[in-house]
Amino acid sequence: MDGIEFIIKNIADVIMELDSELAVVFISPKIYDVSGYRSTEILGNSILDYVHPEDHQKLKKSLREVIKTEKNISLDFRLKHKNGNYVPTSFKCALVRLNEKIVPMAVLSENVDQRRFEVELKEYVEKYENLVQYTSDIIAEIDMKGIIKYVTPQVYDVTGEKPEFFLGKKWTAFASSNIDDVKKLLHPSQPVDEIEFDYETVHIRNQSKIWLEVRGKRFTDRQGKKRDLIIARDVTEKKKAEERLKKAFEKESFYKKLFTHDINNILHIIQTSLSLFTLFQNDSEKAHELTHLVKMMKEQIVRGTLLVSNVRRLSEIENQYFTPESVDVCDALRSAIKFVKEGFQNTKIDINVKFDGNLFFAQANELLANVFENIIMNAVKYNDNPLVEISIKISTESLEDVDYVKIEFLDNGIGVPDEKKEQIFQEGNASLKGGKGMGFGLTLVKKIVESYRGRVWVEDRVKGDPSSGSNFIVIIPKQISCNYNKK
Repeated sequence: MDGIEFIIKNIADVIMELDSELAVVFISPKIYDVSGYRSTEILGNSILDYVHPEDHQKLKKSLREVIKTEKNISLDFRLKHKNGNYVPTSFKCALVRLNEKIVPMAVLSENVDQRRFEVELKEYVEKYENLVQYTSDIIAEIDMKGIIKYVTPQVYDVTGEKPEFFLGKKWTAFASSNIDDVKKLLHPSQPVDEIEFDYETVHIRNQSKIWLEVRGKRFTDRQGKKRDLIIARDVTEKKKAEERLKKAFEKESFYKKLFTHDINNILHIIQTSLSLFTLFQNDSEKAHELTHLVKMMKEQIVRGTLLVSNVRRLSEIENQYFTPESVDVCDALRSAIKFVKEGFQNTKIDINVKFDGNLFFAQANELLANVFENIIMNAVKYNDNPLVEISIKISTESLEDVDYVKIEFLDNGIGVPDEKKEQIFQEGNASLKGGKGMGFGLTLVKKIVESYRGRVWVEDRVKGDPSSGSNFIVIIPKQISCNYNKK
């Protein structure tokens, strides 16, 4: 037996010859021990046919470099075993003169250390598999390119997709916000020890927002490669609770500021009026002023009563879901008109209601009267005329295939400037129309009407002339209409 042939057959390494197209021209019998394939099964096939797909480009590029530059190469790749698994191998290749030809010759050997590591890792995973399956946390491994290399089945419960969906993809593909901050934390150049951060992503199936509380640690595996070990916990409900608590605190602060502001104004006016009343009560010539002062104090008491009612009503709307029911608009309007007239007995008020004789029912509830009270109260308070005139029109209107009951309140008051027409309904705008206070009521009006899926806005009574008075318009989804007998 030729000495070279004896060596080739008996050394532990696999010897192979490749052609310029990377096809296997010769391969030693030892390949069977490594891959389960016999030499005759591999001859004539490309070496790439037996390489893990992720290692294709790396090996192909290296072999092309050997042929082009005549440099020796050394690298690791995963060789396909006949049983379907992949074996970690070390591969060395150089150009060798053989029978007057220069051909690529390679030596391939099983990477024993890597193989031992994989066996130990498998044992480790099996040992702790039961522990992992009983935790609700997601455990993942990410390489320095941001590629997800491993993720536990719990990812399905949080995202709606199985682990296979994520493997091989970059984690950045699943971020919906704060991605730049997280990129900085996980950048390969960062000396990551242990980190914590919140991470926003979405449910793959229903696209709902998900918040994860993430802890990470960078480690180096036995191959000397850095990895990020990530433990992620679904804290979406916690985030929602925090947001609700924040909003509740903001609402409480809003109510407190508005209530304090308006009640202080009311008490100040009552206190001033009472001081003047005490000063004038024994002066017969001041009888008219006394009557006026009593009127003012009564009006402020009504204002205070309405303020307390508004705070309570607004709080109810913020914290409850109201199921709309069939409400008689005219009944609610009569109740509101009576309430306002009783509160301003010393003010001359002329309220004229116009409708076509039908009975209008809207999809609302008992708070509808409160809507009308606040709008009519504003028409009275913000009016400098000796006679307050309010014309109320009730009709129907269809918008976008929805039938509405439309109620218009036209007054001869001071009007609302164009720049304040939207502001007067907003929270935090306590000053209304010239700084007279009590914008709170219109905030309440807007919230109640919107809870009915309706709308409220203000226009000029005379188009283009805000100083001629206002027209507050409310539209609420219509229930039914029928004949109405005027009372």
